[in-house]
Amino acid sequence: MNLQCHKCSAQWPKRQSPGRRDRCARCGADMRCCMNCKNYDPQVAEQCKERDADPVTDKERANFCEFYSPRRGGSGSHGVRGQNRPAGEDPTQKLKDILGI
Repeated sequence: MNLQCHKCSAQWPKRQSPGRRDRCARCGADMRCCMNCKNYDPQVAEQCKERDADPVTDKERANFCEFYSPRRGGSGSHGVRGQNRPAGEDPTQKLKDILGI
């Protein structure tokens, strides 16, 4: 399985999908959560491509969604945690520079 933690990008070491209580061995983040699901998409309503899924408020916490399917590939596939941003680019600092703060 090629699943990575949405928070720290650590590889999921097991062959089976993570269960609701499984956490990342490196950072302790919940692994069976929206942020690690192939249906997660920040560009759509409720940030989920599955229209029949119940809304989940905290996308980083484990949940009971029946449509959960582990996302294959790297965590940057959704731009999670700004991982598609060029190295050294801090959007907060950029905004402060623009506003003169």
